[in-house]
Amino acid sequence: MRHLLISRPSTVLQPAWWCRLTVHSRHPGDTRATTVTHLAHEPSSALIWLRTQLRVVLHLMSPDDARAAFRWLDHGQALALLTLRAGDPLSLSGRSGAVRVELTAHPVLPLPRPTACAYRAATPRAGVDPGHRTHR
Repeated sequence: MRHLLISRPSTVLQPAWWCRLTVHSRHPGDTRATTVTHLAHEPSSALIWLRTQLRVVLHLMSPDDARAAFRWLDHGQALALLTLRAGDPLSLSGRSGAVRVELTAHPVLPLPRPTACAYRAATPRAGVDPGHRTHR
């Protein structure tokens, strides 16, 4: 009788950082929110994504908030990286009139994607009652 060796994926979940940019626009009679997300596997790549997105939406902020954002871009990176590495969330926001911008990053434990074998095992077969159990 031959024994099959089944390789199983690692059950250890690797931490990641869920990054999100949300732009809220509140005009009379029209409320919109645009969201862009990114899953970073390292705190440094989460920080790079946040910096890039902040530069993209910097023109939407008021002059005071834009100055604070430039200050964070110039001098806040070391503390932001330590914050993300410690597992704490990071949040930046700014506004100008009816537009509000929010940038966030927080740690998550993403579940691994199911394999085709796991999907087939979880799918009931035709003609088999899922509630019926056979005893041997």
